[in-house]
Amino acid sequence: MEEKISEVIYDDDAIITVTDDNGNLLQIKFIKSFMAKLSQSSDEVKEYYNTIKKHALSYQNTTARTSWHYEAINAGKEHILRFTIRGKTLGIYYPLFEVDDKYKVEMIRGKRYEDTPCLYRIKNDRRCEYAKELIDIVMRKLHISKGFLCTKDFYVPYEDTCSLLSNGLIKEFKTRVLSSKKIEESISVEEADQKMSDEVAAGHISEKVMNKKRNGKKCTVSIDTICENFQDGDIVDIEALLDKKIIPSSVGHVKVMARGKLGKKLHLKLQDYSLQAVKMVVLKGGTVELIK
Repeated sequence: MEEKISEVIYDDDAIITVTDDNGNLLQIKFIKSFMAKLSQSSDEVKEYYNTIKKHALSYQNTTARTSWHYEAINAGKEHILRFTIRGKTLGIYYPLFEVDDKYKVEMIRGKRYEDTPCLYRIKNDRRCEYAKELIDIVMRKLHISKGFLCTKDFYVPYEDTCSLLSNGLIKEFKTRVLSSKKIEESISVEEADQKMSDEVAAGHISEKVMNKKRNGKKCTVSIDTICENFQDGDIVDIEALLDKKIIPSSVGHVKVMARGKLGKKLHLKLQDYSLQAVKMVVLKGGTVELIK
């Protein structure tokens, strides 16, 4: 590959567009696991993680289990907390449904979070101490007693992206977009289907959980309608669609459907998509974010 055209950090993951030796445009998306994000986070985030994890594992019968998206601390079948990294901030989900106002937590809706809906973001030393207090509250509710003080060091050293890729902690999705000679042309639904598989398209969808959801009816908007009403490089979210009167004010959920042709690079941040619409956006160098 000869030249990097552009790079945008998109919901913790990097989407990079490059040209190869033949002038073809390639789009590469790196999807980071929790451990990859932790490895490449700041020393401050790593120290908060280390401190809070030690506190949680100082209780009896607690264990840690790491999955792709998060690390969980459990006591038997009981959930104690889940570590995540959102942007550059360490976040912790707790199985708490009512919390004192002093903690300033966020209550997250959705099936994925129904067991641990209480999100607490660790932004400073004080909130780190409060995070430990929230662990104590969970343990009291579950009648779990303190055990031996955990002294193990859980600091995670930095690894570069190449190393994390080789260790399977970052996934790479590589897509041929278009020949550089054709990049200014529009792409049709049929062409998008030929150039990209459903699996690769799904891998280009990033997710973002919103604290406050807009209530309202569901509706669909076709990608060619969006193309007609927005400029190259625009961000298309529900507020932008409302401002341009593309959808009525009663709508709170938009699904983007594939139709016609797309000739612009757009950044979509909406609630649902057909995979064909995703292909069209990605193949024009745009991005797709699923708002939950």
